[in-house]
Amino acid sequence: ICYVRRQDDVALSSYIQEIKGGLLPVDYCMEEYLASENRKKYLDYSTMLHEWAQQFGRDNVIISVFETLEQRGGIERDLLSLVGVDGLEDFKYDNYRKNASPAYDILNFINRVHRFDRGDITNRFLIGVLTEISEVIGFDDRYDTRRLMSDADRQSFLSEFELSNQNILTTYRVHGAQEPGKMLFPEVEQQKGVPQLTDNIDLARLRDTMAGLVSYQQHQISLLRARLNEQERKIQTLENRHGVNDSGISQASSPSIDKNHKKDRFDYLKNLKAFFLRN
Repeated sequence: ICYVRRQDDVALSSYIQEIKGGLLPVDYCMEEYLASENRKKYLDYSTMLHEWAQQFGRDNVIISVFETLEQRGGIERDLLSLVGVDGLEDFKYDNYRKNASPAYDILNFINRVHRFDRGDITNRFLIGVLTEISEVIGFDDRYDTRRLMSDADRQSFLSEFELSNQNILTTYRVHGAQEPGKMLFPEVEQQKGVPQLTDNIDLARLRDTMAGLVSYQQHQISLLRARLNEQERKIQTLENRHGVNDSGISQASSPSIDKNHKKDRFDYLKNLKAFFLRN
């Protein structure tokens, strides 16, 4: 079972995802991305499916069109239906995690985050937060990432896969085609009358972005404080159990840990942890 999506939308989604992941140079533009022959070969679905058909048999390869999934109840219901599961009338799948695309101004913000090497985990958390902030701030035509590709760019790009897409319609069992036997994907929606994509900074959106980051940071600080307090309570219990006093640790051979002179709570906790691991 292979899910296929219109190639221009795949390219745009991949471009945004690679920016979020820090996989592209900061100044790498959409035009360069679309010109990559290496990327295009993964969008030639007919060639890819031919290799599958050689291994599994053409009649065992089933194609499902991504764009019409919502009309068919979503990918979970569609997949179960294709593998022959019956009784899906009351089927529900609530644990749905959307891979959202941030607005263009937030995407630029994310792109610049990668200039500062703070570690992969730190950057991934921050980018996730920025993506959520983008959803909270709301949609703005001026920063709609769909317009990273113009109508003309989309049509030109799709023309390179026209024969490949037609071969799929005539060769395989296709579920959810826009027009069975005639058109695999929906046509490109015209973007006439919408504002041009802008690199200008909107101060109100920037203010809300920074407010969201501060709010998230304060939330994380609160969580860390709660965890630290919990660890201190656990260590206090262990101190009482093992006879630890304020001037050090008695009833065992260990280095002195002086609470009255400790400057850093984390160092104190680390030393206690080392003692309990040794004993």
